[in-house]
Amino acid sequence: MSPSSRVPYGVLLTYAGQVAGAFMTWGSLPTDARLSTSLRTMLPIPMREGTIDITSWNFDINLCGVLFPNWGPLLAGLFLVAFLALRSFGLWTAPKLVSGALVGYGLIHLGLLGAAFVDYGEVGAGCLVSSGCFLMLSCTTGWGIVLDVRRHLDEVHAAKAAHRPQRVTYSR
Repeated sequence: MSPSSRVPYGVLLTYAGQVAGAFMTWGSLPTDARLSTSLRTMLPIPMREGTIDITSWNFDINLCGVLFPNWGPLLAGLFLVAFLALRSFGLWTAPKLVSGALVGYGLIHLGLLGAAFVDYGEVGAGCLVSSGCFLMLSCTTGWGIVLDVRRHLDEVHAAKAAHRPQRVTYSR
């Protein structure tokens, strides 16, 4: 099989959707919401009467004093795509714990953000598109982990069966 036929085009297309969603409005929050906007941004924050329009680039989640930028799930998705591409070419397989941690972080971050929008404001198309695409990447990665575990268990069972002594029955 040639390397070009193993390129995960579906995964790349899904990540392109996640990137496109990062530039859309994720939602709007009232300016008195208990979430902190990022002071590190160079982009102006679009504001309407008492609300802030949120994208991946102009907002962070402040959780126990730690700022989690909204572009974090985008970066996690990029790593997942890179891991899947390297694996499809047979160059390197990422440890399952690393992939699982990236998936977990992205899902928790997007879940907290969605909860903030539901509690305080309105959900926009960008949040739905980015979350949906990240969920699809997570399923792809999770399915790969499940298949690896199953393949490993099949190999272990086959090895045990090969080393199992054969029963010999004698008949008269």
